[in-house]
Amino acid sequence: MNTWTSSLLSDSRSIVDELLCEPLEDLEALTSQVRSYRELVHSAARPMTDVDLADALSDATLELLERTAKAPRAVRRLVQVAARYFVLQDDGDDDLTSPYGFDDDVEVFNAVVEALGEPHRALAY
Repeated sequence: MNTWTSSLLSDSRSIVDELLCEPLEDLEALTSQVRSYRELVHSAARPMTDVDLADALSDATLELLERTAKAPRAVRRLVQVAARYFVLQDDGDDDLTSPYGFDDDVEVFNAVVEALGEPHRALAY
């Protein structure tokens, strides 16, 4: 297990471990996935969906992707995990059907920015 994942909830941790094994994707593909998922959240949101948190997470993820585009592979892999976890609807809590659906996504994002030595970029939830 990676040390930065040890603080994650067990549901999140197992998904993150799987995402860490995925091939590294390019910036355009990840950016497109994040933008498309944001659109899906807006179009399929239910009354309890935390769209504001999804927007904040989307913005922060896109900024992180852009800022680390030329970073070493190990850094890009961590950022990819945050992006790929965000675009999974049915992860720890279903993003659209639970009022806490994006809390686990924020938890993963925050663990990534902490691992990158940038805890000031963490999101509140």
